[in-house]
Amino acid sequence: MEHLYRGYSVEKRAAGITFYVLKEQGIVCHISAHSKLTKVTKNDISKLARRAASFQKKSNVFANTNHLNHLDALLGRLDREIPYGIRYNIIRVVEYTSREAEGFDLRFSDNMLVGSVWMASEMMGYDIRQEELTSVWSASAPGLRASVKQLCELFKIDRKKLSDIDIDEFVLGVRC
Repeated sequence: MEHLYRGYSVEKRAAGITFYVLKEQGIVCHISAHSKLTKVTKNDISKLARRAASFQKKSNVFANTNHLNHLDALLGRLDREIPYGIRYNIIRVVEYTSREAEGFDLRFSDNMLVGSVWMASEMMGYDIRQEELTSVWSASAPGLRASVKQLCELFKIDRKKLSDIDIDEFVLGVRC
């Protein structure tokens, strides 16, 4: 164990280990935010966190992402309270789109997560603006629009007619 972090300062060791522990516990944490907080470079955090994970024989910690935890964190960062019914339908759409995207071997990125939230809000007529979503999550406006376009092509729906689609039918796979 003593050779695992030889040559690294205590601050770098602590930053790497805490990032690994946060990921292992399923707590949503972005490496850039952790880097700003600890004042350690992203490269050092990543390298030392991966060392900790491989030492613990849990290298899959960084590969597995829980989209619902990310969604909960995203909705929590918005500057407003989202009603239960709206939140429930957004969760259903994100679950469905992530499952379908992964079925097509597409990576369900942060942009796709934000795009799914925006699509769900459009389907329900609930106003969540793209700028609002990208300001609180590590996604970009062009990436969000590209993800929405990709998801619409995947589900064979017209982006401009999202407001005409019923969420129950969408999640059940009914397409017109």
